[in-house]
Amino acid sequence: MSGLVEFSSEALGALKRQLAVQPARAVRLGVRGGACDGLQYVIEFDDTAPKAGDNEWRVDDITFVIDKRSTAMLSGSTVTWTQTLLKQGFDFDNPREASRCGCGRSFSLK
Repeated sequence: MSGLVEFSSEALGALKRQLAVQPARAVRLGVRGGACDGLQYVIEFDDTAPKAGDNEWRVDDITFVIDKRSTAMLSGSTVTWTQTLLKQGFDFDNPREASRCGCGRSFSLK
């Protein structure tokens, strides 16, 4: 399965650098409730086997896993990597996103 979530070359490079320091079986993407706009994006390193209903795919030698609930919210998104003097981290460009809070840590869906 491919194309659930796309990744910029910079995001893949950042993940590879992090996996070199902290090896894991997969990178788990997801959405959790919380923060001021209600939902937060999650990127975690995961050594567990996929759970029933998880989607698993590989991109550039990295295994990604996403749970069924999060798949519906993240499908079609693109993950990029930003590194400036003021910010360093992953960003989600999600076509289903309706708004983000002022700090950019949480979002709501359309």
